[in-house]
Amino acid sequence: MLLNQIFIAGLLFQLSAALFGHSHSSANLSYAPVSVSCPAQKISRAANGEISDQEKSWLAKRHAKSDPALRDFLKYTAKFSDEEILRSIPSNETINIGLAPSGGSFRAMLTGAGQLAALDNRTAGAFEHGLGGLFQATTYLAGLSGSGWLVGSLAMSDYPSIDEILAQREIWDLEHPFFNLDGLNVGGSMRQWHHIANEVDEKRQAGFNVSMTDYYARALARQLLPASNDYSINVGYSSLRETGAVSDGDMPLPIIQANGRPVEQVITYQNSTVFEMNPFEFGTWDPSGNTFVDMKYLGSTFKDGEAEKCVTNYDNAGFLIGVTSSLFDMVMDDAVMYTAKFKPLSKLLSKLFAPVMKKKEHVAIVEPNPFFQTDNGHSPNLKNAQDLFLVDGGEDQQKIPLIPLVQPKREVDIVFAYDLGAELPHFWPGGSSLTNTYERQFLEIGEGFSVPYVPDDKTMQALNYTHKPVFFGCDARNLTSLRHTPPMIVYTANTEYTYPSNAPTYKFSFSEKDFRGHITNGFETATRGNLTDDSEFATCVGCAVVRRSQERLGVEQTEQCKQCFQRYCWDGTLVN
Repeated sequence: MLLNQIFIAGLLFQLSAALFGHSHSSANLSYAPVSVSCPAQKISRAANGEISDQEKSWLAKRHAKSDPALRDFLKYTAKFSDEEILRSIPSNETINIGLAPSGGSFRAMLTGAGQLAALDNRTAGAFEHGLGGLFQATTYLAGLSGSGWLVGSLAMSDYPSIDEILAQREIWDLEHPFFNLDGLNVGGSMRQWHHIANEVDEKRQAGFNVSMTDYYARALARQLLPASNDYSINVGYSSLRETGAVSDGDMPLPIIQANGRPVEQVITYQNSTVFEMNPFEFGTWDPSGNTFVDMKYLGSTFKDGEAEKCVTNYDNAGFLIGVTSSLFDMVMDDAVMYTAKFKPLSKLLSKLFAPVMKKKEHVAIVEPNPFFQTDNGHSPNLKNAQDLFLVDGGEDQQKIPLIPLVQPKREVDIVFAYDLGAELPHFWPGGSSLTNTYERQFLEIGEGFSVPYVPDDKTMQALNYTHKPVFFGCDARNLTSLRHTPPMIVYTANTEYTYPSNAPTYKFSFSEKDFRGHITNGFETATRGNLTDDSEFATCVGCAVVRRSQERLGVEQTEQCKQCFQRYCWDGTLVN
């Protein structure tokens, strides 16, 4: 889809100012990576299906908080009896819960925020009308693209509640688009872009390649991150493991996702490499790469898996939030086609973008490539390239970030997948993001994970699963033909209750009405209309949460849970 001419003209204008009209920032902090001594311990490893030692240690802290929170959710929200809770999750049993709101630009960020609010006991009305407390019991929160903005901005702001954000608005300033930060105040926008250009130049002058994603990320940071420290200009994503709610185990581990783009090919779920970014590590589970490096030392020089020269601050949080949503390869392709029709823009396009596109600088660059000359994966492109090129995490049509949550060693029992995609007309989801990941597991690239059986998207739509929740993988005994026992998936698609939460993907500014409307409708989508469609929905969610634990223990479901599963579990029906 071609971008409208206002967006293209505005983007070209602002980026031309950024690239050709540099001025000096008054900030003392720097966006540039910093050279440091390499640590004694090894900072690169073969993935081999294993989580890091740091994550294992963190899980113990998290479960000390999430386990009692889960019991509270089951008792007070799901209305389980004390006996049923004890039978389903005895004191030596833990349950890992994953949340996976999908990508979809600001539509996904805002609607996904409402869905998370419905699970958060800090949200007004979440206990009475929603699933309050489930968020406190969650282990992992994954996002990509627009939901990567949600996950990254919440984590870097120390996980404020959505109610706090609405009341204080210290983050998420969406009055104006990122490419025109001060709206009609053109002078103010120019000054912002001059500061951004100066910030990015510091990285370039430190000897690192930069791309359009660096400029884009610094602009997004001004909307998504707190204003302190010049919008986290020198704050790494790895800092989350050192201080704050994530470090203390008080909140879920935030994971964001990007795609590696195959050389000379159109990216699909069949050929992409999925990259995970969490506070501990950067890397991929896919056999093409099969490698993780310590997130704190991203940007270091590696050879044969060993660090030779080390840096910190390359993992700038705003940069990684930009990486997960780096659509500039697509945007600029559209820009080339569109502006070719308009002579006044052709000269500017040639001057500004032609050399950038020739160098592939319109995608995100991670440099040096941390996979250089490793033997962990089988992709020669990853092994032999000096630089690593990344694009939007949903560009391979897997817009729900399931891959990090279905890795067997993470032992996730249930994933709440919120589909905020736009495959159907008018930017509503059609189910294909889920089915694409399901199909991927049967390819060589997906040999490490398992997803429960799901129908094709035509069946999803015919059975109305794009308008009401559905449970997949309800009985592990029916999943034995898969490589591993997958988590259950509770799939909930974006649908309209009281507000049309289907903003176009390329909508970059929101009125207060649109802003709050998307969040409110997200709450209602996650709760079946504030529990008005089904007053027992919270109980049914509780039944799904404990199902894998019950199966491990040989515990039979209650009659109420059996009835819930009859209502919500897919029974294998397919529509031709």
